[in-house]
Amino acid sequence: MQGSRKRYVERYERLVRLFERGMLPWAEWSQRTQLVIGLFYVHRLGFEAGLQRMRGRLQIYSQIVGIEQDYHETTIVFYMWTLAQFAERHMFVRNFAVLVERMFRDPVMEPGFLLRHYTPEKLQREDAARRWLEPDRLLLPEAERRRIRAATAALRH
Repeated sequence: MQGSRKRYVERYERLVRLFERGMLPWAEWSQRTQLVIGLFYVHRLGFEAGLQRMRGRLQIYSQIVGIEQDYHETTIVFYMWTLAQFAERHMFVRNFAVLVERMFRDPVMEPGFLLRHYTPEKLQREDAARRWLEPDRLLLPEAERRRIRAATAALRH
């Protein structure tokens, strides 16, 4: 089992490297892939630095593969925060492959997860693509909203 987990860790690290170099084939760019990469960043860097890394790399990747209009700040920030919460709940899991296995069984992977927190109308707003908007269905605790606001404000400067 340990050997297969090591191979998965290597596979995930390769996935991140390809993404960072803009060489990840578009056909492999799925929500699952995005969540693995996001989890990799928050696991290694924490929420704020992980968000900064994901945001910057995603914008570069989007330009390389020609999908600039696909970038959506609210969605990226929300999922990165969710992944950071997940990583914090599993802080004693050292093996990244085990952490990914657990994420694949987590509600974050369920279809409609984002829509439990946001109405479609809010997500479709033009400003939601450009800046983080707070959820309008399931609200976040005030301390977390402040944390996210601070992280996103730091990214604008």
